[in-house]
Amino acid sequence: MKKFKTLFFDLDHTLWDFESNARETISELFTNHKITHRHGIDLEEFLAEYHLVNQDLWSRYRRGLISAKSLRSERFKRAFSKLGQVPLGTTKLFGDEYMEICPRKPHVFPGAHEALAELSKEFPLYLVTNGFEKTQEIKLAASGLGVHFQEMVTSDRTGVKKPHPFIFEFTLKRAGVRPHEALMIGDDLEADVIGAQKAGLEAIYFNPAKAETQHTANHEVHELSQILDFLKRS
Repeated sequence: MKKFKTLFFDLDHTLWDFESNARETISELFTNHKITHRHGIDLEEFLAEYHLVNQDLWSRYRRGLISAKSLRSERFKRAFSKLGQVPLGTTKLFGDEYMEICPRKPHVFPGAHEALAELSKEFPLYLVTNGFEKTQEIKLAASGLGVHFQEMVTSDRTGVKKPHPFIFEFTLKRAGVRPHEALMIGDDLEADVIGAQKAGLEAIYFNPAKAETQHTANHEVHELSQILDFLKRS
């Protein structure tokens, strides 16, 4: 494990299991607010719609087309409007409670703690995330992931979002290494893999669903434990 001097990780969808945590939170809110009973909206249909809406809004946010405030206020409003009209007050309350509850959910991807514990014996680990700073800090504390990392670098802190090269360059300076000495691991081909490569880093595409993509990543893993195997071969 000597080719690289440090490892950079994405957080959401790579270590912190966003889908499981969001699903559990939304399910609780559906029950608490009696959404199906009062408005006839099926939970599974809503989750599918919310997933699409949230992906689209995060893509727009990453490209600077919408603000963080718009992302937070629009995602539930749009998802609900696709399936049935819900009173505005309910939608806002739903969104506010989601932001309070979801980051405190502890679910991580299988093997996350084990892999990070082993990797941190050999490398300083850094998080590079487009998530909101305060929210990401809550996630790290709730999940216990924070103990494995030297530092977290966010888009809030740097003023740019992945795949902008500056966020990677900023993290390289914090780590005290050159681009070829760092390896980025993340689930988003555009933001994590291509973004890191454009900044001069090597990158691993974390693809647990084994989804087919148009872009071929140089390195790909389907389980976090495979990162250890990759580094032993490097």
